[in-house]
Amino acid sequence: MWFRVNDGLFSDPKWSKTASKSRALWVTAGSWCSQYLTDGNVPRNKLRALGGTPAAAQNLVDVGLWEETETGWSFHDWKDYNPSRETVLQQRAETAERVKKHRQKQQEDRDRRNGVSNTAPARAQFPTRPDPLSTSVAGESSSSSVSEREGDDGPTTTELIERGAGRLKPVDLQTEAEAFRAHNRGRWPELHDWRRAWSGWLTKAAERNRPTPTPDRPECPDHPGQPTGSVACPECAKVVGPPPAPLRALRDAG
Repeated sequence: MWFRVNDGLFSDPKWSKTASKSRALWVTAGSWCSQYLTDGNVPRNKLRALGGTPAAAQNLVDVGLWEETETGWSFHDWKDYNPSRETVLQQRAETAERVKKHRQKQQEDRDRRNGVSNTAPARAQFPTRPDPLSTSVAGESSSSSVSEREGDDGPTTTELIERGAGRLKPVDLQTEAEAFRAHNRGRWPELHDWRRAWSGWLTKAAERNRPTPTPDRPECPDHPGQPTGSVACPECAKVVGPPPAPLRALRDAG
């Protein structure tokens, strides 16, 4: 919500008679009233929390920007510039209903494209799509025993392993299946195509589980067993001896 201010406030005689601290209280209290939909009412026990003092509140009453009430103060002509609590709540309810209908229509359109029956709940089952992991045997899918999910538990670990057979080692596949289920716990109704998500997960898992190649480290031909590469052989360094003295030092010695 926004706290609305009359654009002629700067020239209002009331405002010119208002002290600086009272002006700050008026703006702060106005934003608070707008946030909590109080219809411009400021409770007496909130005055300190809003940065005000009794003197600042009294100044606002004296100039006519506030009116004193039994429980505190109220903004003068609040509803002339700001919507009432009832109006705001009604607008929010109407907006929520429009969003709900829009989302329902989007879901119906997705279900229609994916071949889901309109008689079933909108999110009761996952759309049927070609499975990149399945293989055909005698004209039937080897994963035909995997039923469409109707709850929030998602596919079982056994079903995931069955659909991922051959992609990873059995031990790694078991670990990744359990990790995939844990990662999507509580999100299965929103995960419309868990088969595709599982396929992508296995692709990334294969990259993670691929062993890191060990770089070649050639040995020194004069000292077997001493590796070389980006540094010199330690034994060869001993034979060569210390580095030569700087040229200037030799010249000064001569």
